[in-house]
Formats: sequence, structure tokens, C-alpha cells
Amino acid sequence: MEDIWSRAEELLTEGKPFVLATIIRTRGSVPREVGAKMVVPPQGQPFGTIGGGCGEGEVLRRAYPLFDQKVPNRIVTVDLTGDFEQDQIQVCGGLMDVALDLWQPEQHKDIAHALAEAARERRPAALITSIEAGGGMEPGTKTCLTIGHDGAKLTPALRLDEELIETFTASVSAGASGMFSAQPQGQIFVDVQPGLQTLLIVGAGHIAQPLCEMGHMLGFRTIVVDDRWAFAKRDRFPNASEIKVGPFVETLESLDINEQTFAVVVTRGHNWDEASVRTILKRKTAYLGMIGSKRRAKATLERLADSYNPEQLATIHTPMGLDIGAESPAEIALAICAEIVKVRHHRVGEAVSLAAKARPTGQFKFVTGIVV
Repeated sequence: MEDIWSRAEELLTEGKPFVLATIIRTRGSVPREVGAKMVVPPQGQPFGTIGGGCGEGEVLRRAYPLFDQKVPNRIVTVDLTGDFEQDQIQVCGGLMDVALDLWQPEQHKDIAHALAEAARERRPAALITSIEAGGGMEPGTKTCLTIGHDGAKLTPALRLDEELIETFTASVSAGASGMFSAQPQGQIFVDVQPGLQTLLIVGAGHIAQPLCEMGHMLGFRTIVVDDRWAFAKRDRFPNASEIKVGPFVETLESLDINEQTFAVVVTRGHNWDEASVRTILKRKTAYLGMIGSKRRAKATLERLADSYNPEQLATIHTPMGLDIGAESPAEIALAICAEIVKVRHHRVGEAVSLAAKARPTGQFKFVTGIVV
């Protein structure tokens, strides 16, 4: 996202317009998610991608006429179901609506700068675009919403209904892009960039090491917390953004834990796990998971029920991770990261393979590693 908006800002600063192509709605199986975008300059290579292939080529073909200003901003529906008789390797089988929006240097430079600055500083922000008139916004009107210590800020400072701004702000806090209805019959797309997301690893044991490495690979700012100097040290966690050594509760209370935090509790003992979970539950996080067996998880939740309501307890992922049959520390870390990615993208996490879904139970068996 930082590269996308830096490139957009650069083009507008140079006095060059561009068309922003953004996926605003999908149906079926498509290669990219809502919010994926591509910057299309009048000449030269587009920047970013909405999936590649023939679908992207069609979007480019429909984008270039906007530079003549004879064609208005538009929404293009890209059909990726394909013709199964034609010689294509990739057939996605879905539809996606792509908004094509012309950005001009004089009108939109401040918006691009605000989004680029937020991306560089890893602050949450959103591009708000009116698709159809509503909420005090004419079609094509756009503004950048950023969230700081002093609340929400719009660039440019449009006069919008306070309730509408609260709705947009909640969407940014949740990290979820989407289409919103606005009176009288408007459609407003809120394209969220969640800002800096933190993977907080409480405990520096054998699972924490691969977990920290995977978190780094997934683009998280990683913080490792433990009360043991011998474990929480740089040579064991070379890619950790921060390593905090001290009592678990006191250290966690000193951290900025918020809605962009994914917290994983993997300490060396039940008491420290539960104390850490109790501390983190005082804040609102994107994810909170605790290691342990089903029996241990049930007992912990029963004890926590004295202090927290069912809605709060329901936010705890315990046992955490997706059921992939993980056994080694690296496999367990992979299962945890898979669940975190699922939560990060607000997905259900079902199997992708059509063959697996259609396979009757017990039809196949394994013989020396070969499916028969």
C-alpha cells in the first residue's frame, strides 16, 4: 500500500493524471480481494495489480479512454468465468466489479499525499469515494479519512454527517473495506488501509521463534515478551521489531495494545498464560489466542467467566490455530499464523480445493505416501 500511494503521489506531483482501478465487489472465485488496486498512468507501466491475466487487460482497455475526459468514471464488471473450451490455463470462475476513477493533479494531490503519508507512517486510513450520490457527496467525490490521537480527520475537509463519519471510522478500526449505503440512495466505497499491524507474542519459547519469523514474513511488526533474559534475546529473535523482558502483566500493561494488535499467548505455564490473557482482555484487539489443549482451554474460560461476559470470552481463540494436524513447533506456528491470516482478511477459511470438497469420506486411502 505504501508503494501504491507513493507512486500515485509522485505522478500527481509531476503534474501527471492517472486512473485508479479498485476492486469494489466480488462474486465467486477471483484472484484478488476487495480493495486491491492498480495505478494506471497515461503512458508507461501500470503499478500494482488487480489479478493479472485477461481480466486485468480488459480493465486497462477500459481505463485509458478516461484520460480524454470524454468518458466519465465508471464501474467495469470483469467476468473471469472464462470459456472452458478456449485454451486458457487459469480460469478463476468469478466476477469482480472494478471502479475506474480519474485522478487529476490539481484536484487530488492533497488526497494522495494524505494517503501516502499514512501508509509511510503505518497509520490507519481510508479512501472514501462516492459511487452514487448520497451522504452529502456527489458521484466521484473522494476524501481521505485518517485516524489520530485527536480523532478522525478528512482531507479535504468535507461536511459529512457525524453518524456517517463514525460509520467510516469504525470500518477503518475494523480494517474492513466495503460499500456503504447513504441517504437518499447513495453508495459510498470505503477503501481501508489498516496501518501498522502488530503481532504480539507473549512467551519466548520454542513455538515463539518460528511464529516470530512467520509474522515478520507476513508483514507484521513483531513484539516478543518474556520474563527471562536467557530466552527473550536478539540472537533467538533476529527479526523481532521489539523484545521486551520483564514480568508479563506489568510489561503488557505498558504496551500500546489496540485494534491493530494480534496477540498470541504461548508462555511456559498456565498461570502466566491466564494472567496475560486477563491483561490483554482489558483492551480491544484484532485477535487474541492462547495455546493449550481443549481441556485446559475449557478450564481457563470457566475461570475467566467470573470476570468477563460471554461476548468478551468469545473473542479468545483457544485452542488456537487451524486444525492441520500440527505437531512440531514450526507446524504449530504455521497453524496459528493461518488462523491469524483468516481473521486478518475476515475469511471463513474453508478448503479451497474443489476436489477435496467433492471427495466422499473414506473414498481414498494412503499407501506408502501415494493416494489410491
